[in-house]
Amino acid sequence: MFPSIETLGAVVLGVALGVASVGIAFAMGMRRAVLAIFLVRSSCDPVFGLTQAEVGGMGVGAAVNVLVIVLALLFFLESPILIGSAILPWAGFLMTALASVIGSPEPMMKALRGFFVLTSYAAVFALPLALIRSRQWALRCLTVVMCSSIIPVTYAFVEIASGTAERLRSIPTYSRTT
Repeated sequence: MFPSIETLGAVVLGVALGVASVGIAFAMGMRRAVLAIFLVRSSCDPVFGLTQAEVGGMGVGAAVNVLVIVLALLFFLESPILIGSAILPWAGFLMTALASVIGSPEPMMKALRGFFVLTSYAAVFALPLALIRSRQWALRCLTVVMCSSIIPVTYAFVEIASGTAERLRSIPTYSRTT
């Protein structure tokens, strides 16, 4: 059975976004690209949600995730022992997730998307180990992470003040109809 046109379109879009992201990373430098991603990623979720394509759910957020995975792979090639030791605890989990993609009742693209999201989490976990080589880089990474929380925390305070803190609720509320 051949994949549908929508599936092929989503794959082509994902590959194009990934290639563009890698080009940007090489133009900026790998370490600067990682710091830039860490700085803006937490603030851009609403914007990334608006850019998702109808088919395959890929958009700018997917391109950023692909970039994070590619950067982690490049850093792994640069220092395999350092990054490998950070990814090793994730290996069993990711292998199980990949195996579940095959047996998933979900469509293949949706299941693969979930796997790549989990892989991007592992990459984000490992990237600071590649960046921090000195006290100066540790301070730089810590500063970027602290600055990256300014917009989401400010937004949360505005939501709390206005009474529309939907993203902060941990217990779903159900409306009762009488």
